[in-house]
Amino acid sequence: MSARRLSLFIPGLPVAKGSARAFMVGRKGPDGKVDPRHARPVVVQTNAKRQKGWASEISAAVQRELGQSHEGIVFITRMEFVMPRPNSHFRSNRKPLKDGSVWLRDDAPYYHAQDPDLDKLARLVLDALSAGVAYNNDNVVVAAYALTKRYEMPYDRSTGLYLDVELAEQPRIAELCWKPSKEALLPAC
Repeated sequence: MSARRLSLFIPGLPVAKGSARAFMVGRKGPDGKVDPRHARPVVVQTNAKRQKGWASEISAAVQRELGQSHEGIVFITRMEFVMPRPNSHFRSNRKPLKDGSVWLRDDAPYYHAQDPDLDKLARLVLDALSAGVAYNNDNVVVAAYALTKRYEMPYDRSTGLYLDVELAEQPRIAELCWKPSKEALLPAC
């Protein structure tokens, strides 16, 4: 099973996929409510403007690296979101200390345990990769490992997304071997 690996950093402020909101629009009846016989459903995303820019950044970066859409299966091996730190995480003077150590406070957290949700951040990335950018339909993503959301550190280039993707062909049963455990199939041993 041959695979192509794609590893890149996409700078920017990660944005979550918005929640969908549905409602009916149309003529109102005598009671002041929308008449269902003359109405149509409308579905909108809560933050469509913000997510559109971030999704296009992801799509453009992957398209530059990949060239054309992949037809096989996809493994997301790393999706690491680097979020901006609030001012409360920094020392008051923001200057490096005499010993050269960083200007982050000692009690500043590493992981970003706040909004936006990790699953909504990942959903936007998966949607940005589909529709012919990396693959045609996101049902070909068969595994996603190492989904993390953390604050930026001094060694980071900026906020953004570290994305590692493995593009492979669908293995056949003859190419796989059985492992005598509860784990099902593993790639050829």
